[in-house]
Amino acid sequence: MQQTLRTEQHLPILEHDFPRVDWDLLGWVCYSHRSAILKALNAPLQPATIKRRARSILPSLRMSANNTRDNIRLFLKKGIVTRVYMHKRAHARYELTDEGAKLRQLVLGAEAPLC
Repeated sequence: MQQTLRTEQHLPILEHDFPRVDWDLLGWVCYSHRSAILKALNAPLQPATIKRRARSILPSLRMSANNTRDNIRLFLKKGIVTRVYMHKRAHARYELTDEGAKLRQLVLGAEAPLC
């Protein structure tokens, strides 16, 4: 529809650069704790560090370390994050998969508050 209108009015066609994403998964992520965790994950991090970063991004967020761990387990099942074992480190860290990076890009890049 948009293409037709723009060609009729002799306007250039707009190219949108939105990544292909599972919209059900994006809707699932748009929950305050989940989106905060997604925004905080920019490198391989432990759940406690993820919680601290998420609370620094959203100071009004009420989230415990256990809640962060529970959500990370759900992210693992959904394929949003993956475990990373660091050399000589006792505990695993978590980083975003390609799908998780796409979701993060959409959540962070939304002009209006998406999540």
